[in-house]
Amino acid sequence: MDPIAHMYAQMERENFDAVRGFKASPPRFRASEVADCPRKIYHRMSGARPAPDPVSSNIYGYCGNVDHDIARQMFDHYGIKVEGIEHLADGGVEETQSLAQVFTVTRPDGKVVDVGFSARLDGIIETDRGRCVLEIKGVGFNSFKWLNVEWGKGGEEAVVARVKEKHAYWYKQCQVSMKLSGLKTTYLVVKDRSSGNLGFFDPKRGHGGVHIDFDEACWVEIMLTAAMIKLAVDAGEPPKSRRADGSMDCSWCGFRYLCHDMERRMRDGKEPAVLYPGPQIDGHD
Repeated sequence: MDPIAHMYAQMERENFDAVRGFKASPPRFRASEVADCPRKIYHRMSGARPAPDPVSSNIYGYCGNVDHDIARQMFDHYGIKVEGIEHLADGGVEETQSLAQVFTVTRPDGKVVDVGFSARLDGIIETDRGRCVLEIKGVGFNSFKWLNVEWGKGGEEAVVARVKEKHAYWYKQCQVSMKLSGLKTTYLVVKDRSSGNLGFFDPKRGHGGVHIDFDEACWVEIMLTAAMIKLAVDAGEPPKSRRADGSMDCSWCGFRYLCHDMERRMRDGKEPAVLYPGPQIDGHD
């Protein structure tokens, strides 16, 4: 068998095994998901079994882990201390800062909701702004290019503005991590996967990462959204999807079979309306 074909076949088998052994996670909002579609979060927190991941996402995930490890290994090599991590004998890095906290949210309609959040930090690092949450992101050529253009135009302020607009996942994740850690600033390090470079560069500004400050208004927005989803979970009524059918986010969602796919089957009069996308798992054709 072709070695690459064999590798992907094995990864596909692993992905199916993962959902066969699926167990619902604690009903907390993860820092990395707070900008996700509310319906996607609803299904995860309701304990729904996700579809098997496409094998292409395996490699993407491995690359993300490598990006994180390389950045922290480079910091360690050059004497830059990162707290909350452990360097392993095999060269990997393990995060040791796993945080969780419950917050009480009062909605505009007066309803009071307890919502739990969790975060696993990439580390804590000292910069000229003091102790900061360390957030590392690996991106492809185009995403990095336009962030780096903003670095050249207006430095940190310009990059943070683009992150808020184009990378809301990052921005909101940072807010949750800061709230749970008690730190007021995040140091964002972006790795260009096409060149391997860490951080941004401009001939006049030089090299650097960027600082993201805690944003109280954004945190309130996150909490209100979480409260809405929590009430929906308790009521068993999924919120409306915020992603268009066929969008990139929707196509990668493990719960689309309970969302747009189900709606399409219902419109077409097909039974059953919900068709789990894993014939190897539950017998559907």
